[in-house]
Amino acid sequence: MPRLPFEVGRTEVISISPQEFRIALDEIQEKDLSVLPSITGQPAGGGRVVDARAEPAVVRALGPSSIVVRTSPYGSTADSH
Repeated sequence: MPRLPFEVGRTEVISISPQEFRIALDEIQEKDLSVLPSITGQPAGGGRVVDARAEPAVVRALGPSSIVVRTSPYGSTADSH
């Protein structure tokens, strides 16, 4: 570690606190997730839901690998009222 103070670009670093810290590094990962529509409520006037589609049907998640690998299809909720 360089001696203080030192310069980084046009910024002068005069102290760092705490002097020790842990940092976790993770790879960036992409994952395509299906968007699953979910209908709540009942249609008015005795109607019924025949089909439900999400647009877009797939979204892309991008982030730390440790989180992205645990993601599951994304649910989108619509109220049928």
